[in-house]
Formats: sequence, structure tokens, C-alpha cells
Amino acid sequence: MVVGALALTPVLSVGTAAAAPECPAPAVNTNVKGQTIVVNGNSMTDLNELLSKWFPNWNIVVNKPEANKPKPQPQPEKPKPQPEKPKPQPEKPSKPETKPQQPSKPTTPTKPENNNGNQGTEASSNVQQVVELVNKERAKAGLPALKYDEKLSQVAHLKAKDMIDNNYFDHNSPTYGSPFDMMRSQGVSYNTAGENIAKGQRSAEEVMKDWMNSPGHRQNIMKDGYTKIGVGYYNGAWVQMFIG
Repeated sequence: MVVGALALTPVLSVGTAAAAPECPAPAVNTNVKGQTIVVNGNSMTDLNELLSKWFPNWNIVVNKPEANKPKPQPQPEKPKPQPEKPKPQPEKPSKPETKPQQPSKPTTPTKPENNNGNQGTEASSNVQQVVELVNKERAKAGLPALKYDEKLSQVAHLKAKDMIDNNYFDHNSPTYGSPFDMMRSQGVSYNTAGENIAKGQRSAEEVMKDWMNSPGHRQNIMKDGYTKIGVGYYNGAWVQMFIG
């Protein structure tokens, strides 16, 4: 529809137009606005020509109904692509939990029964006291002190233990033989050697008193040719060994 830009002009309604000389004007539905005629109806080529002849000074617009076009069918919505689900990863085998192991407490090593003639605090004290008492007696007589020998004390301890284990009281051992054989077999060398043994005494003072009251034992303690002494104690058995 075209609207004129000028002022309103005479309005032509339906049926007011004169008949055309050639043929009667077809019945049409017209609306007149300004200098524009709007014709609603089926459009034909000759109708436009006739109207142009009837109304040469009018702008004629023919509205043609649109052909019955099929209504556009709604297109089905395309399914939105779904995000791919992550593929399940195979589970890694879990490592067994291992608890840290607590370091084991170090065990206190037991003292060897024979270490410098020691078999414990009491034995060590007994050995030390016997050596001191021997050198006191020697000092009274003007003799040089005997030197404590560790290896010889180990042999003396073996002899004291052997007497308890095998229930005998003698210089000759059923296990090691004579004191001299025993010293040599345990790696002790000497030029001269002697041995004192005792059993049942309750202290170093008591055993030394018994030895000093016996001429043979006293002779070994006071011999000038000896230079070293070893002492062993085990469960009431006492042993003195001398070498020079």
C-alpha cells in the first residue's frame, strides 16, 4: 500500500466508477486513500490495464493474494551433541599399607662368664681383692708385686668353672689335664708355673687367710720367681695361677 504525500483528493468508493467503453469493469473491492486505489482480489494482467484506462490519473496498486504456500513445517530440533562421558580408567591396584617397623631395642649383651676372670660384679670384686691381698702379703716380705695377667685369669676361671661343672676338687682336671697342660693348651707360655685352688670360702679375705695358713699355698703366693698372677672365681670355687 502506497500513501500519497499530498492532501486528500476525492475518494472513489466501490461502484462509483463509470463503465469503460470497451467492457464493463469487473466488480472489485477497492479502498481509496489519497491518490491511491487499492484493489483486493485476484490479480489479472488485463485488470491492471483496464483500471489504468479508467483512472489514468490514479496510482493503482493491486494486492495479489499470495498463493497457498505450504506452511513451513517445523524442523525437528537436532539433538544437541552430548558430551562424551569419560571412560572409566582401570583402577590401579592399591599398594598395601606398610607400617614402618619400629627398630628393635638393642639387647644388652651379656657379659661373658670369663672376661678377665669376671663372672659378674661379685666375681670381679673377688678377683680384684685377691690380687690386692696377694701383693700386700708380698710387700710385707719385701717381694715385688705380681702383675695381673688377663689371659692367665681367663684360664683360672675355666678351671674354677670346670670344678663346679664336673663336681671335683683337684689340680688335675678331667677336661684339661694338669694346670701346666691347661695353660699351654690355652696359649699361655711360662718358664715356671704354680696353682692354688680352694672351694667354699665366702670372701676374698677368707680364702686368702686359708691359703696363707697352708705352707704349700703360702709358698706359691710368696715365691720370688713368679712375676704374673691370674685369678678365677666361679660359684664358690677359687683358683690362683702363677707364672714366671
